[in-house]
Amino acid sequence: MMKENLRDFDDTPCLGICSNAKKIIYLERNMTKSEFLETLLHEYLHACFYEAGIDDANPNEVLEHFLINSVAKDMVVNSSFWKKIF
Repeated sequence: MMKENLRDFDDTPCLGICSNAKKIIYLERNMTKSEFLETLLHEYLHACFYEAGIDDANPNEVLEHFLINSVAKDMVVNSSFWKKIF
């Protein structure tokens, strides 16, 4: 949803907000194309973290999530991983 004069939750001017409660991404109306794409992706990632149950305000939890998923993907995709263990 596009808005003008967008402000985040502590009343600071911003380009985008992801409202987890309403499940809406708000974007500032007056942006360049590159700002729009970057802001949309940024807010979309916040939404993905929320839906996955990850506290994206906690950098350690985000890093842990990515590391676990990378290892899990390697275990499934890379069959040589299993040969090393068994």
